[in-house]
Amino acid sequence: MRPTGARHAAAHPNGRNPGDEESPGRSRRYGPSSSIPVYTGRQVWNKQRKQEELLDVHAVTRGHITKLKWIPASQWVWSEKLVHEPIVDIETFERAEALLSAEERPATERKPRRTPRPYVLRGLLYCCVCTRRMEGSWNNGRPHYRCTFPT
Repeated sequence: MRPTGARHAAAHPNGRNPGDEESPGRSRRYGPSSSIPVYTGRQVWNKQRKQEELLDVHAVTRGHITKLKWIPASQWVWSEKLVHEPIVDIETFERAEALLSAEERPATERKPRRTPRPYVLRGLLYCCVCTRRMEGSWNNGRPHYRCTFPT
């Protein structure tokens, strides 16, 4: 008994798992859902895939970074047999998934942190290496801007 739409590993050609397709963006921080499928007593594979992205498209020699991308839950592979005693049954798990994936929740907008120091270029500077937004830091009585991404 597997959740609706889930496939078994043996059903894939050559024993390979799918997941090469581009997965849609995820709004949650910890993946496609906050619930954990292992609570159903089954093993789940093929939830994430590694994708290498260039740091700079115009300067390939700068290298790349490997990122984990979530695969849609419909492409996850569930074990046929129980691997341990289930905490919740599959029907309860699916109902919780439906509630957590509801799109009716309003998006919350982040408010910038309050600081007594004036950062005139706040939100305007981007790192030339990783293209992330730079943050302000106060050094020697003056504002300085830096990228906090470890390279």
